[in-house]
Amino acid sequence: MCVRLLWLSAIIVITQSCNSDPGIKKPNLILILADDQRAGTIHHLGNNEIVTPQLDRLAQEGTSFENTYIMGATHAAVCMPSRAMLLTGRNLSGLQENGRTIPLSHKILGETLQEVGYNCFGTGKWHNGRETFNRAFNQGDDVFFGGMNDHWNVPLFHYDSAGTYKDKRPVVEDPFRSKEVTWHKGDHMYSGLHSTDIFTRAAVDFIRDYKDEKPFFLYLSFMAPHDPRNAPGAFHEQYEDANIELPANFLPSHPFDNGELTIRDEKLAG
Repeated sequence: MCVRLLWLSAIIVITQSCNSDPGIKKPNLILILADDQRAGTIHHLGNNEIVTPQLDRLAQEGTSFENTYIMGATHAAVCMPSRAMLLTGRNLSGLQENGRTIPLSHKILGETLQEVGYNCFGTGKWHNGRETFNRAFNQGDDVFFGGMNDHWNVPLFHYDSAGTYKDKRPVVEDPFRSKEVTWHKGDHMYSGLHSTDIFTRAAVDFIRDYKDEKPFFLYLSFMAPHDPRNAPGAFHEQYEDANIELPANFLPSHPFDNGELTIRDEKLAG
């Protein structure tokens, strides 16, 4: 097997795997997304503070586009339109509802690949409408619909061939006073297992068990490092706060009262 890697930016990786059999013309495609990973957080691209051996290897063996930027958003969740732009090839002004949903008139990458003979498998975060997921993928597992969640208690869905994805995770919220069952988001949950491990496992299992002669497109969309920033303890232990150099433009607080000084970013961490 040969591997060709394209490093698109600090947050997106595409890998292409092609069997050595010359009779197979279409390569397998793997699209990996990180969530809210800012530019300059990869060791290979100049950051000497953060240990990123796997990302370094992808960058070293592939191509890095170091001057690539998102278009921004007219919505607080910048990743939602960014994902829609990537999946449809449209620019920000050409989206519907900032990418909250993708209308039938906007062809999705997975749809196009299925039309030319690919099996398309999706796992991880999907922030562009439940009703659109099955247009993009004819297979999948452990899917999170939404923008953010506790990484250790992720409400997930198995792939539903009917595309309904109705919340059906039963929870008794007040067991001491009530037997009332309410239906929470998702149809299953792996409490105590980090979101990154959940989605990686689903992707690895898919590749390991894949037997079809068709080429595949694997969409692996992580929720991390998006807040809440509760990574597994082993990663916290790699760093000492006192040893991390602050950027030259760091200020402990905003230099003037802009009328909204304690919003989400200021509340996330010290």
